Amino acid sequence: MLKRFLFLLVLVFIGGGTYGYRQYERLGKPLNPKGGSAELVIEKGAHFKAVVRQLVKRQILDNPTAFELLARYQGADRSVKAGTYVIDLKTTPRELLMS
Repeated sequence: MLKRFLFLLVLVFIGGGTYGYRQYERLGKPLNPKGGSAELVIEKGAHFKAVVRQLVKRQILDNPTAFELLARYQGADRSVKAGTYVIDLKTTPRELLMS
C-alpha cells in the first residue's frame, strides 16, 4: 500500500512539474507571433488583477495564471502605473512585465 502511494505521489510531482514548466515556457513566446500592436489604458488606482483581466478580455494574454505568478515572483504586481500604453504583440509576457 505504501509503495503504491509513493508511486502515485511521484507521478503527481512529475506531472505537476511538467505542467508548470510548460506554462513557464509559454511566457517566453510572443503574445501574438503575427505581430501588430494593441493599446492598453490603465486607470489610476487600478490593481494588477484588473489589468490582467483587461489583457485577457482583449485577447492579448491567454495564460493569466502563469503571468500573475511570474509577476508576483518579480514584484511587478505591486508596480502598476496608470497611463496609456501601446503593446507590441511580438513582445513576450516576460518582456511585458519588465517594461
